[in-house]
Amino acid sequence: MHTDLCINRKCNDLTLLLGSECSLFCPVLPQAESFLLSKFGEQSHAVTSAIMEAARNDCPAIHEAGVDCYYAIPLEEKTPCNWFGIGQIRSVPLTIARTLISVAWEAMRREATNRELNEALHVAEKEIKYVRNTAGLLRDLNNKHSKRSTQGNYNSRQAIDAARKFLHAESVAAYIEADADIQKTTLTSTVSSASKLTIEDIGFLLKKVGKPAIGESLNLRNLRIRINKVRVKSLDVVPISESETLGYLVAVNAQLQPEYLHARTEILQDIGDFLIADGHTNAVMIESEQLALGILRSMSTAIEARDPYTHGHSERVAQVGVKIARRLGLPESSCQEIYLAGTLHDIGKIGIPDAVLLKPDRLTQEEYSVIQQHPEIGFKIIDGLGKLRFALPGILYHHERFDGKGYPHRLKGEEIPLMARILAVADAYDAMTRSRVYRTAMSREDTCRILREGRNIQWDAKAVDACLAWMSESDIRDEELPFDTLPASVIDSQTSATHQTYQPASI
Repeated sequence: MHTDLCINRKCNDLTLLLGSECSLFCPVLPQAESFLLSKFGEQSHAVTSAIMEAARNDCPAIHEAGVDCYYAIPLEEKTPCNWFGIGQIRSVPLTIARTLISVAWEAMRREATNRELNEALHVAEKEIKYVRNTAGLLRDLNNKHSKRSTQGNYNSRQAIDAARKFLHAESVAAYIEADADIQKTTLTSTVSSASKLTIEDIGFLLKKVGKPAIGESLNLRNLRIRINKVRVKSLDVVPISESETLGYLVAVNAQLQPEYLHARTEILQDIGDFLIADGHTNAVMIESEQLALGILRSMSTAIEARDPYTHGHSERVAQVGVKIARRLGLPESSCQEIYLAGTLHDIGKIGIPDAVLLKPDRLTQEEYSVIQQHPEIGFKIIDGLGKLRFALPGILYHHERFDGKGYPHRLKGEEIPLMARILAVADAYDAMTRSRVYRTAMSREDTCRILREGRNIQWDAKAVDACLAWMSESDIRDEELPFDTLPASVIDSQTSATHQTYQPASI
């Protein structure tokens, strides 16, 4: 039988407190009797009697033998106790020895309690620091992305807000553990608060009061905790769980009447079940969106693979479109829409015959009319995909001209959606700076000159100026384009697209 560190420390404390050696002893070990004989000789019977009395009464015992006293002190707070501190106090009257042992035992227990509290506090401080660092990292990641993730959890936030109002609580929070499978459930920590409590504060409270196991709950009253200038008087905590605990729902200072205590727990449990279901729905939605976008990008790549001179064209147009949009001061969600529309802007070319699309010579008027059909073909492909309709303006109108001489609908000026005006410039930039079968790539100077000459004639002057501003930078650097899912602005959008009127609200 092995001793743990706590028992060893208690024995060492007794040695210091009593000023004489205190030995560890376990009466159930095979060599116990021989140990007593070797340690105490003829007086081993006095030690044995003390051990038996201490085990029976769960408190220290002392027996006198001659001029010396022999003691046994329990080192475990359980019954039966397996480990004792035993020793000898020489030439001290029994009454004084008994008082000394009693004081040493109480001091040992207090020291052990203080040590446990200090160790628990140290662990809690480390874990709180870890939670804060993790929360900061998640905030940084969310700030780099569009509003997609928060929009996707809109229903979850609504449910938590509703729970706070129903429970008349100061705060209700969903605290998601750092090691939870966020990708699988899309659950994120959220707090609805009428005070200044943050999700980090909720984490601190959970560390302080403990976390219930699956199927259990905590309903704590008459608390005296002050955190972030808030007096916490009550806490209701239930796990958010499936096969394992993912996090906790916490209600702070709920004012629902005491007779409805069971209702608090049931409400929080129902909210937890809703969060899990909503999280899985969001995860499936994100996965399906990524699949759809992947398929469409593969289609665009397949189109470009038919012509080695346009390989990578759609991706480059998308990237330049974002750089123009950012220099026009558009919000990041709009930049995301433009990026994805750019990757899909030529999707309609999948319906153009190779004989026309790949013809190395000058196209006839009839063949050019066939090429001009690709925006409307692309429109029909994307129009049936619901949530990708935000890209329709860029797909349908990127060949319109500012002077009204473009195609397919000969829109003029600002009749052309801003998304299409931006992509038209990006499309022209890529076409001019890349070699074709009938010409080599133009220089930067010639490209700038042609773009300037086309301001408010072929292209929107503001979009051209933004493109020229980007081109004039000494280092045309790559910019972060973290666009792997649909834009936040179009999630759950029910807008119906038409050839002439469809345009996302943001652009």
